[in-house]
Amino acid sequence: MASTTSSPLVVIVSGGGPVGLTFSLNIAAMMGKHVKIIIYEGRWFVDEHGITRWQGEEQGNIRRDQVVTLQDHVIEQMPTFIQEGLFQKINERVWPTSRNIPIREVEDRLLDLIQPFVQNSQVELIPEQLNEQSRHLIEGDFDVLVGADGSNSFVRRYCNIQMISEGIEYACGVAYNIPEDVPPLDGPLHQALNCILTISQTRYLLNSSASRRGYLNIRLIQNEYEELRECLQPFQNRNASLNLLDYDKCPCSPVWSIVRQGLDFFKISAKYVIRVVPIEINVRHASIVVRELRFEINKTQPTALASNNLTSATENVSGSEKKQFKTMLAFLAGDAAMNVHFWPGRGMNSGMKAAMTLARNIFRTCTSTISPYSIEVRTPLRFLDFLDYEGFMARLRAREQQGRSLRILMDPIDTSVGGAYTYPHLQPCYKTYTKNLYEKLKETRLRLDQRSDWPHQTKSVTDEELQSAYKRINPNAVAQLSLANPWPTREMSGTEVLVEDSFPFKQEQFLPVPTIGEVTLDRPPSKIIQHHFLILCITGDNMSENTKKIIDSIKTSPKFTNPSTTAHELHVVSTIEEAQEWIAKNNERLGKQGILFKVITTWSLNKEKTAVDVIRAVRAGASHIPVLILTDKSEETQSALDFPNVITTYEVYEVNAFVGINQETQWNPGCPVSPKKNSPYTSDSSQSNHSTISTATMSKNPITTNQISTQSQIKQKEIQTKKNKFQQFGITVAGRNGNGHKLNQLYNPEGIFIDNDKSIYIADFFNHRIVKWKLNSNTGQVIAGGNGKGSENNQLDCPTNIIYDKRKDSFIISDWENKRVIRHFDQNQTNPQIIISHTNCFGLTMDKNGFIYVSDRGNHEVRRWKQGDKKGELVAGGNGEGNHLNQLDHPTYIFIDEDYSLYISDERNHRVMKWKKDAKEGIIVAGGNGQGNSLRQLSCPEGVIVDHLGQIYVADSGNDRIMRWCEGDEEGEIVVGGNGWGNQSNQLRCPTGLLFDNEENLYVVDSQNHRVQKYEKL
Repeated sequence: MASTTSSPLVVIVSGGGPVGLTFSLNIAAMMGKHVKIIIYEGRWFVDEHGITRWQGEEQGNIRRDQVVTLQDHVIEQMPTFIQEGLFQKINERVWPTSRNIPIREVEDRLLDLIQPFVQNSQVELIPEQLNEQSRHLIEGDFDVLVGADGSNSFVRRYCNIQMISEGIEYACGVAYNIPEDVPPLDGPLHQALNCILTISQTRYLLNSSASRRGYLNIRLIQNEYEELRECLQPFQNRNASLNLLDYDKCPCSPVWSIVRQGLDFFKISAKYVIRVVPIEINVRHASIVVRELRFEINKTQPTALASNNLTSATENVSGSEKKQFKTMLAFLAGDAAMNVHFWPGRGMNSGMKAAMTLARNIFRTCTSTISPYSIEVRTPLRFLDFLDYEGFMARLRAREQQGRSLRILMDPIDTSVGGAYTYPHLQPCYKTYTKNLYEKLKETRLRLDQRSDWPHQTKSVTDEELQSAYKRINPNAVAQLSLANPWPTREMSGTEVLVEDSFPFKQEQFLPVPTIGEVTLDRPPSKIIQHHFLILCITGDNMSENTKKIIDSIKTSPKFTNPSTTAHELHVVSTIEEAQEWIAKNNERLGKQGILFKVITTWSLNKEKTAVDVIRAVRAGASHIPVLILTDKSEETQSALDFPNVITTYEVYEVNAFVGINQETQWNPGCPVSPKKNSPYTSDSSQSNHSTISTATMSKNPITTNQISTQSQIKQKEIQTKKNKFQQFGITVAGRNGNGHKLNQLYNPEGIFIDNDKSIYIADFFNHRIVKWKLNSNTGQVIAGGNGKGSENNQLDCPTNIIYDKRKDSFIISDWENKRVIRHFDQNQTNPQIIISHTNCFGLTMDKNGFIYVSDRGNHEVRRWKQGDKKGELVAGGNGEGNHLNQLDHPTYIFIDEDYSLYISDERNHRVMKWKKDAKEGIIVAGGNGQGNSLRQLSCPEGVIVDHLGQIYVADSGNDRIMRWCEGDEEGEIVVGGNGWGNQSNQLRCPTGLLFDNEENLYVVDSQNHRVQKYEKL
């Protein structure tokens, strides 16, 4: 039960970058003394005057060089003192309705702006990276935990929140700084010309500050990216600088030519380049952004609980000790919640929007609804009070990822790169490419000049300047830029997701900034240390091959082998007894400052011991040790998750993050470029393993046991015990050789049937045939059609489905374009029987009486056919195209259960309908909330089947995933897929048919990957 308290709301923020500081400044300026904010950031240090600052090169940190574009509609929602302070030194308009600013300038200004709140003790800055053994997480003395700690978020892992990937792109970042006193020939281009050159093609993107300090993003195809990593690796291994003017070390190879041509296009001399960075852009988002945490606190409580924030459980045998739980909320913001594409520079804007929205949601929750609307801190905060934040983030994700990032991912540069290598050096081709590029540049110039908000109205870009740009680059680069589409700025424009629409807030409501006094405290600066990871791995009696691979990859990581650094340590033992012996022997080391001791174990060590026994044993000697359990069977591990600081995973990147291997690939520090004398700036990695010894007072008696669990996790575990789980990586059992008409190929397959021998019968849509793939076969066998598109007896035209009639030992085939359903006897291919004519047949199913059901896409209905029927009996729809409960809109696949209830994929209504026997209208059992990709929505559903538990499986074709719904649920869950549109083994592209075999393995027709995937039941 929540209670009003005079104590402030205690907020822990992980990450002191722009997003974390924006959140902290906003909530501090709204709630004043009613909030206490503690910010953890491992890239800070405390100087000799007691001021927290960003680590620089002297402290071993590499700061970031990117220049970001901050949108006006974002900045205008911030308190006035932030608006003025942020652009105090640099206030430059480059793109419409926005301002350009170096990211390090944003970091420095925001850290300066928070100092008054630090001095009045409203904010505490801790120059450490939050980790499992941080004091606040051990003691649980907080109300809110905010993860603003980047795409490799610790808070997200700590809360066991999954990320969903939409796709990956690759890039190269080139940082440069052109001094003021360079010769005119080396001077930078005007910003207006930089904008025109950038928008007109999708290979290079330049964003700069005052045209002198900037960042050139270069889109790469995967092969180019891998070549770049390979070229940089020798320099990184030697911790050496590269020099683009040194053609012996950086020769005219393809990738270095791409870099140099980009610099030439924007007239940037290679001598002013200061860093080259490989960038892997994983466009992904968190499955949820709000999670309820429950800490179990064991204390002796002979009387009533001291705080309403704690709830009691069962007494122990002696009656003196009770289990107590404290409830908190955890939130994600910025890259921790959502990664977006670097164009058009949306990441920081999205992160700041999320930060302000979360601050306003917390303020609203803590504000009385009765005049005078004073702040009343009621703890614990309720999960339901933050549904608006979850909804805002869903809309923001739809706008930034679906509306912007995915438009870039769906327009890869592979085609233009490949096409550019075809005769660009021949004069006729070169003239054509040059003309095309010149026309694109002029069209962009005209479009920008016509905008009333174009910041460069007084600067006219001449034809000669446009011509000089393409004359500076070689024919191959001209061809690439000519063939590459312009950035889709028009398609990505539209209605913004605005903070004020969800949480309006007036400037006059912000509290005054505290008066800052003079800092006179002199003291030694904080000592910069590197956390030293001690990893103990307990493998059990029989180590699996996958576990061995994971351990070997840790052992060979530079973090564990590089002699130039204080290498982390990995120790491997087999049994719990060996682990206890190792801990006793190293007990003194484990308690030292800067040592992070962690344990990795498999779930089952032998027939008698599990990870639960490991946790109890290792924590008997060292409490609160973080434990990671290697398993892909999370449903077995609930008993282990009852302990605090326990993670279960089988994902390599999560294991790497746990052991301190930096996985922040999006902001790889890259390689510095010599000579460095041209610039005082060096780059920065957004994630660093550096931390400092905190100046905060630490408790000498920390420690009560805490337990993290969540209400949703507990509920989910109860449900999961009844549900099948499947391997997330599919096995290709048919196809796998691209689209085509050969017997080892498929072409947009649709429905399937599987017999008891696990032979698969496939409606091979564009090959106009039915093919049989026997178990473990590499090719198929044509059993119907395969004689070209047509309507003869031995031909099919775009078949969509196939079922088996065991009574007559024959197959029923939906011959869609021929508008007929045929019966085919396996041994008599040339004499099929036409059993239904003149129907827009698509889906087929058969009930236990042998009656055939056919979905008619054109007439938006389903009919039941008995032997001899000429028209069939209407059983669903038939009331015209529409979205009422008695209507359908292009029904596709259908399924009938033992009770004669019919399940229909209502494709263009983006829902699955259930029509009970003799019903006049259906009920929605999946989707029905409009087209979309949330767990409440479907997008063009196709295959549908129902298992023995009544759980409905749907091929969510437009979202490239398979969903499972239980009737009555408000949302479904992803069973397989959902990892973006692609052809990897954990990805799908427009799945269609679904079926189980007799062992309950799931088969999915991966239509646009032209294959059938098998997902084995776990």
